[in-house]
Amino acid sequence: SMTARSGAPTFAALVASYQRKELALLALRSALQQTRPPDEVILVVDGSSDGTAAAVREQLPTVRVIEQPNLGRSIAINTAVQQASSTFLCFLDDDDLWHRDKLAEVERYLIETPGCLALRNPVWFFATSQAGPEEEYGFTRDFVARDLAECHAIVDGGYISPNDTSYLDILGD
Repeated sequence: SMTARSGAPTFAALVASYQRKELALLALRSALQQTRPPDEVILVVDGSSDGTAAAVREQLPTVRVIEQPNLGRSIAINTAVQQASSTFLCFLDDDDLWHRDKLAEVERYLIETPGCLALRNPVWFFATSQAGPEEEYGFTRDFVARDLAECHAIVDGGYISPNDTSYLDILGD
């Protein structure tokens, strides 16, 4: 059963990846470069043959890398969940990036709202070039940005997405 937590929140950034080494490296860097760093970062490599595990171990040695046969994304992320010891599990898809202040904002909110057990953040759907998709997963593309720095510049300028993500809202606690 879910129970109220005590003490300061700790955060695990959990990533599952299959055959997307370069994207996974970018996603993991966005977690590691948080203004409030995660307490643990766990990558489950789901049977990739593209060198993801070796590249992450070499380039991002603080990431805990777990390799398993290709069992699918759900099982891979569950493996990460089982290995995490933090009070909050933060899911990061291997093709997503976190805003640099994500965990700082989450921590601030959780400290101000002690009964909170789950939450989500705003999302922006972007492509790295004009040729990228203009619509996907029911979202209209918010903007084009080549990298996380360009994303930060756009949203720091006050950009507000027109996409309605309220169906993702977590109600109650």
